[in-house]
Amino acid sequence: MRRNYFIPLAASAVALVLLGAGCNNAIKLKEEAKVKIETEGIAEPSTSSIVEQHAEESAKIEVKNQALANDKIMINEVYAPKQGWIVIHQVVNGKAGMVIGEKTVVKGENKTLVVPVDKTKVTTELIAMLHIDVGVIGTYEPGSDVPLTDTTGAVIMTKFALVNFAKVEAEEKKLSSTSENKPTPPLEVKLKADVKAEFGASALKEFIMTAKQWEFNPSMIGVNKGDKVRLKITSTDVTHSFSLPDFNVNLNLEPDQTKIAEFVADKIGTFTFACSVFCGDGHTKMKGTLVVK
Repeated sequence: MRRNYFIPLAASAVALVLLGAGCNNAIKLKEEAKVKIETEGIAEPSTSSIVEQHAEESAKIEVKNQALANDKIMINEVYAPKQGWIVIHQVVNGKAGMVIGEKTVVKGENKTLVVPVDKTKVTTELIAMLHIDVGVIGTYEPGSDVPLTDTTGAVIMTKFALVNFAKVEAEEKKLSSTSENKPTPPLEVKLKADVKAEFGASALKEFIMTAKQWEFNPSMIGVNKGDKVRLKITSTDVTHSFSLPDFNVNLNLEPDQTKIAEFVADKIGTFTFACSVFCGDGHTKMKGTLVVK
């Protein structure tokens, strides 16, 4: 008997065609997904680095133009991928300058933050910048607690304006003028022994210092307890700062300008000074040491 094999063979051929079409579609979808990952920078899931990357991409600061009230700045919202600080900087020549205030932020969402600032150092515009708490947790350290950056290396920050800057500046000038017009008290003549009693073995120790990317020179200075210390510091390249928080010293160092800081070394120990203005890749290494014996 002659059997008809045509129908089964035809069915098998159709099945193979459909299977091939399905494979081709799957391959096409996979290739499209690969292209999307490569062109849009979408990383494959399940790696810890991707979780951190997306967290940093979602970091944000919301702040509006506002009037300075009671020496405080209002930040509407901050989302921080890590514990850190919202730091208020001056704006100098369009860039972030001296730190004039800071407030801690927790990991995640932070709403309605009130940041105290130094009223005497505000500028027409200010920058709110997100820093990471890297050093001693809970203590703002200008050299260690570096600005947070996104995946492109851009610092997470927002610029805003003080709408009442002119009024604040006028009030400060008025206060300064009133202070200058007060009668000067009689000068007290001190004997050399009195000077030594107040400042220690040496009445004054002066240091000439330069700041450049990414070092202070000299990077270590030594004095005795009770010495009056005078630092003359010049930036030789970009804007830096000199921050010595243990003695309440914070100078903004603009290029080719010399700034002077004076303080009394009234406690013994080893103290770190650092640049608190982000000045490039080596910013975190820009530190020095003051030794008081």
